[in-house]
Amino acid sequence: MYVKSKWNLAALAIMALTVVAHAFGGGPEIWEPVFASGLNETVRISMGLVWHGLTGLFIVMTALGAVAYFKPDLSAGINLSMVLTNLTFGLLALIYGYVSTGNVWVLPQWILFLPMAIFTFLALKTALKHTLKKGH
Repeated sequence: MYVKSKWNLAALAIMALTVVAHAFGGGPEIWEPVFASGLNETVRISMGLVWHGLTGLFIVMTALGAVAYFKPDLSAGINLSMVLTNLTFGLLALIYGYVSTGNVWVLPQWILFLPMAIFTFLALKTALKHTLKKGH
């Protein structure tokens, strides 16, 4: 029998927080200067694509986090992809911010992504332990 992982629940909570923070809290300080600038239309709409693409990705990650928690038999594959995705975003924010400005706080998104990577890694370990016990 598969069990629901507290680590999946922790990651799910942070993912849901990320959706809310991204969709409702962040953006005007980034959006407004870009759209008000003299940058060409392709640059401005590319910014919109990236912004809304990330919103969509965060919503999908939250939905997958819910599936991983409520359907633990499916969680191993979901958690593996979530570890890699969150680790990538977290490290990019941390390293890119530091290399570009010498300051890790300029892109603080790593504060959310790295814990999600850790929690989904711990959930993956739990899922694999239960899978191996069942002989799958």
